Amino acid sequence: MKKTSLFLLALIFPLFSCTYYSLVPANNTVNIADAYSVKIDAPWNSRTIGSANLWTQHGQSLDSLMFFRPAEDGNAPVDVVTEHGKEMPKYKEGMTFIEFPELVRSSLSNVGYLDIQMIRTEPSTLGGVKALRLDFTLKTASNPRLKGFALMGVKEEKLYSVMFMAEETTYYPLVAPSAEKVVASLALLK
Repeated sequence: MKKTSLFLLALIFPLFSCTYYSLVPANNTVNIADAYSVKIDAPWNSRTIGSANLWTQHGQSLDSLMFFRPAEDGNAPVDVVTEHGKEMPKYKEGMTFIEFPELVRSSLSNVGYLDIQMIRTEPSTLGGVKALRLDFTLKTASNPRLKGFALMGVKEEKLYSVMFMAEETTYYPLVAPSAEKVVASLALLK
C-alpha cells in the first residue's frame, strides 16, 4: 500500500508544479483582455503574466505570442515584477514611433534578455491604427538565440502592443507564420 501511495504521489506531483495554461481551440475568434479580438486557425495554449496574455504552441521558452493590456500615459506597457528589481519603462502620451524601439529594448533588457538587436523597423497597422513594426533578435542568459517582432500603435491616447518571439533556428520558422496570421486578423475592441 505504501509503495502504491508513493507511486501515485510521484505521478501527481508534477501536475501541481506546472504553470497553468488553458487551451485556445483552433478555428475560433477570441476576445483577449477586452482589448483585442483575433481569429485563429491553429490551437494555442494561453496564460496571463503581469499585463500580458501569453500564447504558446510549444512552450513559453520556445515560442511566445504576447498581447499587452493597453497602456495609458505614465504606465508601463510591460507590467511585470522583474527578478532584477528594475522598474519597467513607461509609455508617455505623445511618444513618437522613433521612441518605440527604445521602449521595447529597455523593457526586454529589464526582464533579463541580453544582446537585443533591432533588425528592422517599418510602418505598419495594428487593428486598423497606424503602428510601428519592429523585428529583433536577442539572447537569454542560458544562450538560446531568439528572433521576434513587435507591433505598437496608439488609439485614443493608449498604447496597444503585441509581441512574438521564438527560438531562432527551429521554432521561429515553425510558429512565426501562424503568429503573423493571428496578428494580421487582430481588431482593437476599445
